[in-house]
Amino acid sequence: MLKKQDEAYLAKHKLDALFGEILQGLSQEMPRDPVQYIIDSVRYGVDQAKQMYANRYGGQTLGSEELTSIFADFKPGQDNLVTEEEFLVFFSRVSKTITNAQFEAMVKEMIN
Repeated sequence: MLKKQDEAYLAKHKLDALFGEILQGLSQEMPRDPVQYIIDSVRYGVDQAKQMYANRYGGQTLGSEELTSIFADFKPGQDNLVTEEEFLVFFSRVSKTITNAQFEAMVKEMIN
């Protein structure tokens, strides 16, 4: 059991919140190397650690809320196809800045 001054120290430095986030991330991601995940979480922050872990080992990079917000632009009809307008809105929100030529090449590659 923690003493009041211990609890105050943890709260003052927001360590209780940090370790809570780390534990939540560990239970969600179940990383192969939990110690490295903890180190990355402390060093870079929990969100960055999740991304680093996913890049290094594969795995979930976005939560369901994030995916829902990203794909909110898509309004599937009965045919489950994406319209050109939905496609453009989606990519304008989630992609890095690219030239028109790069975008057109990307679209051609996806279509073929």
